[in-house]
Amino acid sequence: MPPKKLTKAEKEKLKKEEAERKAAEEEARRLQEEEERRQREEEERRAQEERERLQAIEDARFAKETAALDVWLVHQKDCFDEWKAEQWKEIQWNRYLSCEKLPNPLSESELNTYLQCWEQDVDDVKDVETTFASISEALRLCEEIQCILDDKHLPSVTDKHRELLEEVITRIRTIISAKVDRTTSCVLGEGSEKYLDSESNLKLEHKISNMAFCIWGNLSKNPRLKSFSFNEQDLTIEIPKPLQLADVAVRVVWPPLTQQLDKETVIDAGSDGDTPKQEGDNTDTMEKSSTAVEPVENAESNDQPTETTTTEGDAVESGSIAASDKEASAVQVANEEEEDDTNIGGEDNEEGSTAPSDKPQDDAAAATVEKPLGPVDELDLRAYVPAAGGLIMLELLRLPPQPKCVSGWTIRQVTDNGVLSQPYPVDPNAVLGSATWAAFNISMKLPKDVMVNEDTKLARWDQSARIWRIGGLDDVKIDTESQTVSCMAHHFTPIAIMLDRYTNMPYQTWEMRPLANDHTLYTITGATLEVAIEIKEKQCSLVSATANDSPILPQLLKQWTTFSELKKLLLRAGVNLFPEHDADNYVSIIKKDEQVETEVYKQMSLLSCVVGFAWSKWSSEVNEQQFVVQACECVDQQSPWELYIAGLRSCKLKMKDGDEQFMADVADNHEHHPDIFSTMDKVLTQAAKERMKQTSACHVECIRRWLVSTKPLTYS
Repeated sequence: MPPKKLTKAEKEKLKKEEAERKAAEEEARRLQEEEERRQREEEERRAQEERERLQAIEDARFAKETAALDVWLVHQKDCFDEWKAEQWKEIQWNRYLSCEKLPNPLSESELNTYLQCWEQDVDDVKDVETTFASISEALRLCEEIQCILDDKHLPSVTDKHRELLEEVITRIRTIISAKVDRTTSCVLGEGSEKYLDSESNLKLEHKISNMAFCIWGNLSKNPRLKSFSFNEQDLTIEIPKPLQLADVAVRVVWPPLTQQLDKETVIDAGSDGDTPKQEGDNTDTMEKSSTAVEPVENAESNDQPTETTTTEGDAVESGSIAASDKEASAVQVANEEEEDDTNIGGEDNEEGSTAPSDKPQDDAAAATVEKPLGPVDELDLRAYVPAAGGLIMLELLRLPPQPKCVSGWTIRQVTDNGVLSQPYPVDPNAVLGSATWAAFNISMKLPKDVMVNEDTKLARWDQSARIWRIGGLDDVKIDTESQTVSCMAHHFTPIAIMLDRYTNMPYQTWEMRPLANDHTLYTITGATLEVAIEIKEKQCSLVSATANDSPILPQLLKQWTTFSELKKLLLRAGVNLFPEHDADNYVSIIKKDEQVETEVYKQMSLLSCVVGFAWSKWSSEVNEQQFVVQACECVDQQSPWELYIAGLRSCKLKMKDGDEQFMADVADNHEHHPDIFSTMDKVLTQAAKERMKQTSACHVECIRRWLVSTKPLTYS
């Protein structure tokens, strides 16, 4: 039977019941959601309170651990300052007892008296030996002054006095320039009497401890003579055909090594057209030579030297080899060491806090040094540095009339022209490659203790543009085995063998391992070399050095010296492990926060007597305020290497360096700490902590300087 139809009232009732049921379900759902929301908010509140409680506990622990680190840093700084003051007093006392005839660099009156007396003797040239003996003493004074300038923590040396010392160095170099010019003038004028060689030509070679001076004069005018050599300096120069019958002389000067490796070395090559003032002239007036330089029209023309024309018959007085900070820089080799800006205990932060600045780090683009575009063959002096002994000041000079002996009398023509530069080519209308502008061969040999590799370049100084250029030197040959360099040159101008600063950066690996108390071994492996440096208290020694698995630098091994001196010796030998402030423009690295990095080096130096540190491949996986390193305790015996995060929120990692994937999980039973010092403090044995208390402040400071100078955390 068909279902009974519902009445209208029944339908309304059903609808009402359905609505009430849905309303009840909705209310129940709302109440349940409200209860869940309330429970969730309560759980979040409790979780937030727990986080705040834990954060407060961590902050208190961080503050306590940071304060403990500050105590260590301040103590080390005070001990080092006390030792530095005592050492300085001892140095001054020993200097007083030695009756040193050179002026005391700390005495302004002694410096002024010395400079005034020495400057007045410029024209009094008795003989070459006496003149260069005085120059040697002046260079020794410059080195002593430079040591004071390099040490930023000497007591009783104010910033004003440092400025005075820099001016003294500049003034000494100016006087040396004048003395060299005056000596050159005397030698050229007396060549036929005192300095004849087997070919009846003028020839003089003189070398002092760190500087060499050579002159050759064409007295015989022998067309069969094709070249001349300075045997003591292993330099041979071919005589261009246009000059074989000319009254010319060639002066070659090797500037002091300290000058080549100085912060701002200036090379003034007057033979290329810049006219320095005349000898004995104290005014700033300069005679202008009519020199015109043809502009470079295209990239191909940069392969040829710039043609220079000079009015025929014009005599341009030669420039000297002195460096002057008042003129434009030609070679800028090294800036102030970054490690001198900070010291143990944080001199930039009097309270010794290790907390980094809140300021965001500038990006790489803002840090890039903008430089105007120059010729395509210009050599970037921020990327290259002259090899020690590989920078020569080559000048072509006019040979003055020689004295004549007649009936027992010596007739000498007296001139006031001083040293005159001879333009080359002599004919202003000469064309490059023609008989009147012939190229000439130069061959020289570097010292055996200077490393030369395939990245070495030969450059010449372009005085008109005041830049170093690769162009203008043809048929360049560099033999790395025999240490010889040769080329065909078109100009008499300074020539330098340039070494790539960053051949061995970034480092392949590095390791710093304690051998005993106040005794550490620091090893750095680059692309082509590996060096191991032993550090014992304040002394350092190169214990091994290899390049392409072959031993190098035997003359530097096992020589104990200071950090600054060993750094200079390595740089002179062509071993550059010291990145400059703009090195990231030339080396591919992951940029990190520099202030955090500096603080980490301080902490590592405190731990260096008991903890070994080594390179890790995972440092690029963390943020810019953190570094990943391997570390282990090395007291009685070396424990296994473990992986740590250094920097902000340091910790011991659960993973190993050999794992295939980076995981930032904290090791079991370990937690985060404000710095690597506090992290290691929790895992060190009591014997290690006792050794740390006995560590010398000098050793800690020496370790810090090596770390800040080489920057292994960033450049590896």
